[in-house]
Amino acid sequence: MSQAARNLSSRWHAPTHALPVDLFRVLVGLVSFAYFGHLFAQSLDFSSPDGLIDHALTQRIFWYTQLGLFNSSMSAGAFEAVFLIASVASLALAAGYRPRLMASFAFVVAVSAYRWNFLVIYVDDGIMHLMLFWIIMLPVGRTLVLREWQHEGSGAIERWKREMVPGGAVRALLVSLALVYVVAGAWKWTSPMWRDGTALYAALRTPIAWHPEFWGPQHITPLVFANYFTLVLEPLFPLMFVLPVNHRIKWALLPALIGFHVGIIATMRVPYANVACLAASVIVFRHEIMRLLTRASESAPARPVAPQPGLCCRMSLAFVALLALAMAGDAAVPAWRGPTRPDHSADSVGKESVRDHTPRREARVGFLGTQHNPLYSVLWLAGIAQSYRLFDWIDDRNFHIHYEITERRPDGSVRFIPPAALFPQSIRAVLLQTYMHGVTWARIPDEHSDDLKIALYKRFARRFCRTERMTGVIEVGASVARVSRRSNDVLPAAQIQASFSCNAGGAQMRYVRSGGDERFATANSARARTIEVSD
Repeated sequence: MSQAARNLSSRWHAPTHALPVDLFRVLVGLVSFAYFGHLFAQSLDFSSPDGLIDHALTQRIFWYTQLGLFNSSMSAGAFEAVFLIASVASLALAAGYRPRLMASFAFVVAVSAYRWNFLVIYVDDGIMHLMLFWIIMLPVGRTLVLREWQHEGSGAIERWKREMVPGGAVRALLVSLALVYVVAGAWKWTSPMWRDGTALYAALRTPIAWHPEFWGPQHITPLVFANYFTLVLEPLFPLMFVLPVNHRIKWALLPALIGFHVGIIATMRVPYANVACLAASVIVFRHEIMRLLTRASESAPARPVAPQPGLCCRMSLAFVALLALAMAGDAAVPAWRGPTRPDHSADSVGKESVRDHTPRREARVGFLGTQHNPLYSVLWLAGIAQSYRLFDWIDDRNFHIHYEITERRPDGSVRFIPPAALFPQSIRAVLLQTYMHGVTWARIPDEHSDDLKIALYKRFARRFCRTERMTGVIEVGASVARVSRRSNDVLPAAQIQASFSCNAGGAQMRYVRSGGDERFATANSARARTIEVSD
């Protein structure tokens, strides 16, 4: 190794304070506890074999998702037990009890969960398993150990202030975090709606926002400002990672970063990813934190020599190099959702149907002669599923869904049913519903698209019939339209998408509309029977 390479390696692995690294560990453990609690609460609807997802069908469509802990022989109680144990492991991680072992178990469960429920994977799943991966790589567990504090009290705190660790993995984490902001921010510049200031308004009007019905044309002006705030500042956040200690620009970017993530938490249903990114700020400001703590001490602590970098430090460097190549490789790959994009600005698409612009396969060949980025396959084998092209989908997938659900009783009367009674309001349930209206988030082969739609309607109907006792025929009408900022937009007339009735065995599907096809299916049979009929 040349002298220059040795100097570079020495600077990369230079020691850093252990206390902020373990503070990050504590925060990730607490967020992970809440995340697995959320998975536990939703296990009946999504992870359970009797839930809303036909896992056998999705594993046929996405064969690579079969790599994981979960399988169809597991009961709903087994899934709940796994998520409960992962929650306990997350608390143990926060307490400093065998942190790498606890993080490894939680990571495996998180990876298995997003693969098992691959249809509804979203940014919370992506960032949470990534953060758990980094806890495995980082030199954690040397400070902020609950048992040590119980035994030593303030003596443990003073010792922790002097503890040093190899800094290679810490710097690799910062590179990984910088990729999130740089790639997500750069891809937004390719979006017509982000450039013309309407993307944020359109995103807040979609069902993945907390209150899409709240936002209207009167909010356009402040949202345009916030749109450009995001567009300009998001790629600049990584400057905080390289600026000197206590640099004015570094401190000026901190409230912008906090406002960015808190704003997303307040408006979009993706809390865990944003809290986890905010937790990483303790790594970004690790030197400032330690200066504040040591200044408060009676005497400046000595700085013992940190241990030599180990295998995890070297693995973390290889990982971020692979991750950076994968993100760069995306520039040569056609958009994985693949639509041909017309003018989708918020002013021009208010009357368009989402179905008019469903994804189509692009003709040009992508990275290394494939339609996909093969570097993602290498990451997948390591349990990592990452794509930082966040919210670049808004031009093609901004949409409203308005339901009209009725019960037609045997006596001829009609009763309206609240949509929430049939369709849960969680973000995963919203993502599932979009597959029934042509707004796909994962590429579905044509030969499976109708089977998937029928399976989803069957399972939503079966869930409804478990709690509702209705004697009539339930008709599900839906109106799907693009988002517009015009206040006088009129949604297209709702079309009947499906009908079913409830019986002792669950639900009996009578009708499912799929494109130009009309199909009948039996919802309570072991294997769905479909019969095509003429229009």
